Amino acid sequence: MTEIKQGRVRSVRNHYGVRIRKCCASCVHKTYDEDGNRVCGLMQVMVEQTMKCKKWLITAGLQKAGMGGGELRIKS
Repeated sequence: MTEIKQGRVRSVRNHYGVRIRKCCASCVHKTYDEDGNRVCGLMQVMVEQTMKCKKWLITAGLQKAGMGGGELRIKS
């Protein structure tokens, strides 16, 4: 992955060239509480979508973004 610095928001490019923002919304450690609020699984604190920390890891789904192989289903 390649890290990109653009102003305050940092992002990385996955192996397929898709730019992923480094924030809690794209982190593997995010969980949700019973009210649907985002919680950091490491720190056990409620977080906002743009919060970031040094322990950020990209989610498995975002690692595969841009891989292809999906299909379009049309309901008729």
